[in-house]
Amino acid sequence: MPGQALVVVAKDVYAFAGINGPYRTDDNNDGVYEYNEDAIGLQVSDLDFALAMVTPAVAPGVEINGVRFYTLEATAESAGLVGTDPFVTLEATDLRFELNGGVVKGYPVPIFVDWSQYDDGKGLHIPVGTQGEEYVFDQDAALLGIGLKAKLGLFDLFTLDIPELDFTFEMPDLDWTASSSARCPGCRPCRTWRT
Repeated sequence: MPGQALVVVAKDVYAFAGINGPYRTDDNNDGVYEYNEDAIGLQVSDLDFALAMVTPAVAPGVEINGVRFYTLEATAESAGLVGTDPFVTLEATDLRFELNGGVVKGYPVPIFVDWSQYDDGKGLHIPVGTQGEEYVFDQDAALLGIGLKAKLGLFDLFTLDIPELDFTFEMPDLDWTASSSARCPGCRPCRTWRT
């Protein structure tokens, strides 16, 4: 089935949003970072992410109204608040977020792009940067996944350590042919969009 896709991929991203920044610098270009003790805000380190937003079409240029597919995969070495300790502590490491699903007229439904069917089972390869690296979209199910290690605290009154959270929910196979009311508007009775 034809469609249009917007794909955004980034690797090794560092970000800081706050005041008195930047939070991290390498002033002498030696690869060792210096940290700004006066910075207050939210920082993310070593973020890799890939986002694909797909609009299916019945023919090239003729979109299926209201149907959208989203695939997002993101990992980060760390993220959290800086400059707020001991008042508020919010730190997370080994972050992972995955989503492969779709919406019909703004409502989430268990439909998804089966990227594993693209290019004879090789997935969709997206070049990243100029060093020959790439990201491969190869998700083959409707899923939501979250993983992290975290530390939360408030005014030295309490600290909550989450040694590891690893949650993945994959939608079970559903029989979409059982009732015509379960079909997506404008779609054939299926739950995947094969690329």
